Amino acid sequence: MLATLLIWIYIGFLLLVYGHGMLMFLCRVFDLDRSMQVSLPILALLGLCALNVLAALLSLFLPLGLEANIILLAGALLLVKPAWAYARVQPRFIFSLKHFLLVGIAFILILENSTHIPVNPDTNLYHAQMIRWIEAYRVVPGLGNLHTRLAFNSNWLVLNALFSFAFLGFRSFHLLPGLLFLISILYFSSGLIELAHGSITNSAIIKAILLPLSFHIWASELSSPGTDLPTNLLIWLALIIWLESSKTGQPKMFRMIAFAFSLTAITFKVSASPLLLLSVFLWIQSLKNKNFKLAGAMALFILLCWSPWLARNFITSGYWVYPVPVLVPLSPVVDWRIPPDTVIHELDGIQTWARQFTLKADLDSSSFIDWFPLWFSRQTFSQSLLLLVSILLPPFFGLYFLIKRRVLDIVYVTAYAGVLFWFFTVPTIRFGYGFLIMTALLIAAIPLCAIINWIKWSSSISIVLQAVTTLYLGFMLYNSMELYTFYRRLYLPEDYRVFSTTPCEIANATVQCATKYNQCGYHAFPCVVKAFSNIELRGDGWQDGFRIFKP
Repeated sequence: MLATLLIWIYIGFLLLVYGHGMLMFLCRVFDLDRSMQVSLPILALLGLCALNVLAALLSLFLPLGLEANIILLAGALLLVKPAWAYARVQPRFIFSLKHFLLVGIAFILILENSTHIPVNPDTNLYHAQMIRWIEAYRVVPGLGNLHTRLAFNSNWLVLNALFSFAFLGFRSFHLLPGLLFLISILYFSSGLIELAHGSITNSAIIKAILLPLSFHIWASELSSPGTDLPTNLLIWLALIIWLESSKTGQPKMFRMIAFAFSLTAITFKVSASPLLLLSVFLWIQSLKNKNFKLAGAMALFILLCWSPWLARNFITSGYWVYPVPVLVPLSPVVDWRIPPDTVIHELDGIQTWARQFTLKADLDSSSFIDWFPLWFSRQTFSQSLLLLVSILLPPFFGLYFLIKRRVLDIVYVTAYAGVLFWFFTVPTIRFGYGFLIMTALLIAAIPLCAIINWIKWSSSISIVLQAVTTLYLGFMLYNSMELYTFYRRLYLPEDYRVFSTTPCEIANATVQCATKYNQCGYHAFPCVVKAFSNIELRGDGWQDGFRIFKP
């Protein structure tokens, strides 16, 4: 755990410094008040947005190893003086002993789970391999031809490769998920503080609920560089920050921060695309107010944030976004392009798997009548309840808003649009937690806020709430503690699991193929689930990439 703490300190330093740089950039581009203060967790998350763009950009030209870290560290040292001056005047909460205890247990729980062996099956299927490619080579043309999952370009894996420190020779560390989770938990804990100080708002209630709920859902994922955890966390954060913008003196600042989080979440996973509704709302609002400068700045900001990500997509697959068949005609034809019918087949396969037809091949996965009953029957009771609340109740609350306020809040519209997008595309529960849970909490917060105001919130209620949350986290820590690996993890976190592989052939090279569970892990490289004879190297080495040819 010593190495974990040292790496977290280093990454945290970069996040805060680049976060301040990102904040000042937003202020300049969108004409915001530079004296506006944001909390340190939000500043660190803005740093994640900045490093997300820079890491993807660097990966176009060099492997993400020692050189990339030196470049980013040099940039941080140039920016550290103004960032330090800003951090020193940050507003600070007066923590009670109970809150220190809660945060302390949460920190130990996150540290404990972050050092375990990665257990996410997709990590061993392709995440770890993708990280290995990014560590060893700059972006590889046609990499998706070797294994289609390697074309699922996610900037989150790029960031994990940047901070894996494999160049040190110990192992490839997978510690970024735990740090992002820790930062998010610190932000959610502010909900308890707000409630304790009598600030009874929807956002405070949602943050207070998300604190223990986040551990319940994601604790086992903290050691895996999977894309579900960061994407869903950023969905929650973007929507909550937008929700909070109405109660601040600078709503524009917070909405632009939510805008930046939204763009970053989509580069992690395209399932976060409904967050674009926030951007569309801002853009239309600026046009309506004839603020064409803001509308133009937003368009340029999107281009700036997404250009490296789109470039990586195109180089690895031949498409600007993979696998999205509707974008196939917009992608120039190159020799490493994945065949269009493979794109369609890949998307169909994902949807069929998500609708859980692995045991019912005779049913039509595209027919709602066929797939829905079987799919719903396989959900747990709590999942079924979450689905019913998130899918059926929002239309009634939409009618309530139209009657009472004569306008639909964009946060509620975006959250529900995300639920519908998830439901009709790839309805696997873990993929949709971001929108599903946020929709349910937005609905639940309305009566909860009314009840709390009716019973008159007191310090004793706040003490009970913090005590219950602390006890729950303590219980989770007790259950998740791995004492038999503790001394080993005291210095270094657990390594990726090793899987057996066997040599196999593509047209003009030898790779490794998985022999069990279709999982390669990290250590066998390059490794694929299955090799095909119609795949060939485009040159003499792996850096030249891969293409499909007709025998």
